[in-house]
Amino acid sequence: MMTPETGMRQAPMTMNHYMLDSIEFIDQQFGEGYAKKNPTLLAAFITGSSNDFVGMMLHNMLENVLDSRGLEV
Repeated sequence: MMTPETGMRQAPMTMNHYMLDSIEFIDQQFGEGYAKKNPTLLAAFITGSSNDFVGMMLHNMLENVLDSRGLEV
């Protein structure tokens, strides 16, 4: 299990991946350099990616709890 300190130290690396991937996706859609010229869009894309990950993790945790009790989502 991850300790709080490990999670804290990993967080900037995770956000760096979100940022770089977000820049790549936005620039592929709208053209090279668009992400840097539109930091609000970039921030929203990173936030959305992060929220999606949290939602997926919560869903998986719920499935595991329900499975352990013989229930379904």
